[in-house]
Order: sequence, then structure tokens, then C-alpha cells
Amino acid sequence: MRSLPLEVTTICNFSCLHCSREKNAPRREMALPFFQCILDEGKKLGIEAISITGGEPLLWAHFSEAFRLCQEAGLSLGMVTNAWEFESRLWPLICDLAAPVQHLNLCFSLDGMDAPTHDEFRRQPGSFDRVLKALELCRDKGIHTSIKCCLWKKNLSQVLDIATLGRLYGAVVSFIFLTPTPSLISKKMMPDPIDYEQTLRLLQEKIIPLLGDVQVEGVVSWNTPVPLCNPFWSLPNIDPDGNLIFCCNLSNADVANDRAQGPDYLGRLFDISLEEGIRRHMRKLESFVAQQIPISGSAWKRGCGACLKRFGKLSWLGKTDSPWTCEL
Repeated sequence: MRSLPLEVTTICNFSCLHCSREKNAPRREMALPFFQCILDEGKKLGIEAISITGGEPLLWAHFSEAFRLCQEAGLSLGMVTNAWEFESRLWPLICDLAAPVQHLNLCFSLDGMDAPTHDEFRRQPGSFDRVLKALELCRDKGIHTSIKCCLWKKNLSQVLDIATLGRLYGAVVSFIFLTPTPSLISKKMMPDPIDYEQTLRLLQEKIIPLLGDVQVEGVVSWNTPVPLCNPFWSLPNIDPDGNLIFCCNLSNADVANDRAQGPDYLGRLFDISLEEGIRRHMRKLESFVAQQIPISGSAWKRGCGACLKRFGKLSWLGKTDSPWTCEL
């Protein structure tokens, strides 16, 4: 647990089908001095990796400065990006480095094996081509890359092709079993539980043994004693305003309990130290594990969807006729 996720901006240039953000909400960005303070305190506590998310992290006004700060501090920098601004904002920084690229882990969103499928999900024509270009440049530069693929109605039949495509670029491939969002449900793009079940078995029983470096997210293997999800592997998510959230997957979904309320909220860095925030995370993790035991035999009752419900963030789902209403 030496990785710290930072939500540095809520600004995004896409309107993806699965996004749970309120598009009309005020846009927020993390201030650079605050980012620097987090790095300084984090290093003293043994933090080795910073993972920046958004929004789209490459649109963060201070991205270039933050990139250099992490390089100078010797901290591993990871991010999930839609790659639209990769060549204009990140690639020049990589090429300007005097030494070989170090401590950089780039994750690209790729949600189809072809442009029509991916671009429809991301609602941005040309997005697929930019992701492949970024993967090509990183492969040739020897940069560690991974792909996150959201599984939705129109790409379930493409999982083998997507996994093969990602491995051809040398990327680790993670398939994300999505939790319901109002947009996915209203547009009927959320797969049914039975379709997800079949896809999960295909991945676990055939594709992962065949290709290697293929993973699943959002669900947990049936034979895992305790769900080893995000809160186990990384420390609390920190949003642009300094709020600490137990898990990054909880920070934007159905924000009826928004930010400084609800059981997922751990405090604010302007009021407590990062060290205290980490202590609170550990105490929350202890109670979280206790609630998981005994765990259900259903993959979905052990995954992110069940956790969102446990933290009170899926109340809207009960008002729909989705099959997930009963499943979760």
C-alpha cells in the first residue's frame, strides 16, 4: 500500500457513456502548491507511487509541472488517460527527459477493437486512432503501458480481439465490469447480469490462461477469501479540494452523500495530516473487511456494485426496471 491516488481535475473533454459525473457541476482543479505538499508529506511516509486521475489528467492546468516534480522526486507516476492530448501534452515532456523514462506507468482507455465501437462509447470520433498511436509511441520508447476496457453492450463479443490487440502493443489489459450508472441504464448499454457472467467465465477460464497479463476489475473471483479491491492496494483517494475518500470508485458515483458526508468520507487534508488520513483509511479498511465476511457466492455481490450500494450510492437504481436492481 504505497500508492496514493490523486483526483487532480474534474475537467474532461469527453462525455463517455458510463460517466457518473454531473456535467453541469463546477469544474475543479488541484492547486500545484497543494500537490507539492502531498508529494513532500507522502515521501516522508514512504509513498512510492502517485496515480493521477480526473476528469482527464492531461487537461489539468499544472500537469507539466507535476510531471517534472514526480520525476525529480523519484516517485512513480501513473495515470489513466483517454489519450486525446497525449501527443500534444505528454509526449513532448517524455522526449525532453535527459535520462531514459523512469517511474512512468500509462494506462489508456480502449473500449472496442475498432473505431466505431470505441468511439461510440467515448462519444469522440477519432479517439480510437489516438489511443493506438499513443500505444505505439510508448511501445517503441519502452514505457510501461496498460489498457482499461469498459465492458458494455456492444463490445462483449470483442473481448478476445481487444485482449489480443492490447497484448500486441505490449500492454497489460484490464477488463472493467461496470457498475450501473443512470446513463448506461437509460441508454440500455449496461449488459445484463447473465451476459456479464458469461463474459467473466470466458475471461477467467480461457482468455487469461491463453494470453497472460489480462485482468478483470469490478468483480472478484469466487475462490478469493476476501475481495482484494482498490482500498487494499492503494491509500485513500484525494480529490481536488483535499477531501479523502475511502476508494476512488466511490468518489464520483451518485453523489447524494457528496464529499464531506457519508461513510466513505475520511476527512480533509486542510484539517488533518496525510498521516492521519492514512490511519483513518486503515481503520475503515478493517471494518470494511469485517462486513465482507462471510462473502456472497455471487460475483456481483462481491464487487464494486455491491460496495457502491453498501456506501449508499445506488439509491437511484431502485427506481428503474433494470435487472441489476435485484442483482445488487
